[in-house]
Amino acid sequence: MDLLGRAKASAGEVRSQLVIAYDQGYLNEEDFSETSDLADKVSRQLYKLIQHLERSDDPGHIRELPVEYITD
Repeated sequence: MDLLGRAKASAGEVRSQLVIAYDQGYLNEEDFSETSDLADKVSRQLYKLIQHLERSDDPGHIRELPVEYITD
């Protein structure tokens, strides 16, 4: 779940950066709203996926590999 947690945290960081970009005038209200809504949706989807995988007792479910097995 570590990588999914990182992805969720990254979605939160995107939302923070969107607020800064909007406050600095780099985004108009429509673009900010649309993009912020998408980032929020991704964050909620990741949360639900993490919760589902943590609750699942079925060994046939796809699980995330431990970090030490992932190569760049």
